[in-house]
Amino acid sequence: MLVRLSIVLLIFYFILSGCLEKKDVSKNTKDIQKYQIDSLSKEVLQIFSISTDRYEFDTTSLCFYGCKNYDTTFLIEIKKSNLIISCKYYQILPEYHRFISDYASKTSKLIFFEGCSFAIDSTEWQTIVLRAEAILSKKMPQKDNLKITDGILYGLLYKSQIQRGRTGDSIFEDFELFLKSGILLKCDNSKRQLMRKQK
Repeated sequence: MLVRLSIVLLIFYFILSGCLEKKDVSKNTKDIQKYQIDSLSKEVLQIFSISTDRYEFDTTSLCFYGCKNYDTTFLIEIKKSNLIISCKYYQILPEYHRFISDYASKTSKLIFFEGCSFAIDSTEWQTIVLRAEAILSKKMPQKDNLKITDGILYGLLYKSQIQRGRTGDSIFEDFELFLKSGILLKCDNSKRQLMRKQK
């Protein structure tokens, strides 16, 4: 009798443990999906062919974008995989499109963009991450209903979180300047040198 009771209690324990784990997993999935359904971020990621279904906003992936009407819209994606930290930088130039939904062909949603791919070292990654964490920890008003009209709209996706900003949010403007005057400047300089060689 005691053995049967022990078996029943053990089975009950495993069933209860399984239910709690499922609840935690579904809660984590719900949290991640909450960030994926942000409409502007989703639109920007999809334009640069980054799948929002598979994109993980964890500690190994960072995405930062700036949408500017009648100016350059950009996105930088950084992924850490073992010892390799790879970066991809994309930009839509105003010569081709006035804003991100200004398609060259509406039926095929044709957008022309350019970009580059490069690697950074762990020191640069840590500096970027520290600045990103400072942005995410800053309390900012909810901007779910922001529209792109004038100025710039920013988005930072990292550590299962998203923070949105706009023109006048100095913490975003400083982060953009930091990236453009640091790792992206090296890319730009390399591109200029390559173009000079080809002349």
